[in-house]
Amino acid sequence: MSDRYLPKIIKILPIVVLTLFSLSAVSDDLKPVPEEVKTGFDSINATDAIAHVEFLASDELEGRDTSSKGLRIAHHYIKSLYRIWGVAPAGDVANGQRTFEQSVELVRAEHLDKSCIEIKVDGSVNQLKLYRDFWLSRLGMIPGRIEGGIVFAGYGISAPELGYDDFAGVDIREKIVIVLAGLPGENIENSPFSNSDVRDRYNMFYGSYDNKVSALKERGAAAVLMVFVEKADPFDYFLWIHPPSKRRYKQGRAIESEEPFLYAPATVPDIQPVPLFKITERTADWILSKTGRKINDFKHEIDDSLKPHSIEVENTNAFIEVGAKISTLRDYNVLGMIEGSDPELKHEIVVIGAHLDHLGRTRDGYVFNGADDNASGSSGVLELAQAFALNPVKPKRTILFAHWTGEERWLLGSRYFVACPTIPLENIVACLNMDMIGRNITMERFEQQRNNPQYKSLGEVTPEVLQRMMVLIMSSQSPELTNIFKCTNEDHIGMICNTILTHSIPAGSDHEPFHRHQIPAAFIGSGSHDDYHTPADTSEKLDGDKMSRIIKLVYLVTWEVADRKERLEWLD
Repeated sequence: MSDRYLPKIIKILPIVVLTLFSLSAVSDDLKPVPEEVKTGFDSINATDAIAHVEFLASDELEGRDTSSKGLRIAHHYIKSLYRIWGVAPAGDVANGQRTFEQSVELVRAEHLDKSCIEIKVDGSVNQLKLYRDFWLSRLGMIPGRIEGGIVFAGYGISAPELGYDDFAGVDIREKIVIVLAGLPGENIENSPFSNSDVRDRYNMFYGSYDNKVSALKERGAAAVLMVFVEKADPFDYFLWIHPPSKRRYKQGRAIESEEPFLYAPATVPDIQPVPLFKITERTADWILSKTGRKINDFKHEIDDSLKPHSIEVENTNAFIEVGAKISTLRDYNVLGMIEGSDPELKHEIVVIGAHLDHLGRTRDGYVFNGADDNASGSSGVLELAQAFALNPVKPKRTILFAHWTGEERWLLGSRYFVACPTIPLENIVACLNMDMIGRNITMERFEQQRNNPQYKSLGEVTPEVLQRMMVLIMSSQSPELTNIFKCTNEDHIGMICNTILTHSIPAGSDHEPFHRHQIPAAFIGSGSHDDYHTPADTSEKLDGDKMSRIIKLVYLVTWEVADRKERLEWLD
């Protein structure tokens, strides 16, 4: 699971998510599965599920970092099993033959400490300090020097259909542009920007570089300084570069490690455009001192009137130097498929995916094994591939089994697949994503988090209940998929499902790129734990029985989605 995913979801839920909880009946009076799916269903078991994890999360694979030797070994392991089971390749075509691998072209950007920003106001120079006054964005590590005058451009939004344009009356060409994070009056009831669809269109979310910043690029901005005022920064550990010691942890103690930024240019066509920085409110106030107003004054004026208040800052200039080393490399998604049985429907596809990568190994020897995150989900995909291969009856639609690379590095593999699919994207009817399906939340952790949206309506909880608890995050635009999960679980599995319906699924795992392309999506997990993103996430702590129950649920849901007469609807 991508870095600090669950804490971010908890912060964002009240804003962008409709949260519903359903307590599926915990009952031993379950119905037998239909005969046509029984062979595959019975092949899924705890022993095999744990065995895959033990290999994938072994020290020898060194944490399966993106584009590492350990991850390549994991690729070979999966490809070998698929060949044995008769799973067909679904990756790139090479020498006239379909392969199991989809090549993902990557750029590696390493930050160098020489990055600096100087602001000159009426001849007085202020040298900003990295990690105190400003932060580089992971999208803005473009080596070079930039110099120019400064323009304040409100929220950096042009929305003519809403009668709002921050760029009207100001020229930002070759200027350093200060913009506010967020949207004008987004928390005010009468603001057009409070609508969730508008927020999606104009805000800058985790995986989006084509809204706010691209609007600035199109108008010729030389660089962007973004300010967060009166709000938490949901991109804190995702978008911005921080000192290495804040990136990885071992049982509460920081482990020093270097973590160069990787991105896939194909997923972000405008990746070379405008260097993006975060500055503090205090820094923004100093830069705007010639206007006689503070950044918070501008924000309140815009929010209250819902009209722009953009202005060129006189006698103020900025000099920016970005220190970064750029190189290229490649990694791979591993893709296999079982072809559907219906001549008319087999071109339609259900994607079952999980990320195979994790955080790797530090130079001082700590291995982030990633047993739950996400060797457990990868094992689930393997179990499902074998189950569908063994089952003598195949569903009408094709099943695609995906092992994504680079999820921990900003959903690189799944975002690349959606941008450059090996199959027509419009043929995909659903994406089911398994991420961390193998652990049980302890009673102590549950009590600490009882008021979190994921858990607060569970009522009385015992260790036995926690052993049967799982989390589903679902596209609210596809109520059919939600209902299939609910009914299938109640009839055949008996897990306790915390079901969170969301209109705008936050990024953080590989279902998100599919949801953003209006493909019904589901995140399937068992919840976070104290070993999340630490070297203590090892295979002996996994609950094989829980894993097998979740995998069996996904098997039956996949079968239902793939075998039904009509494809799932997407309701706007």
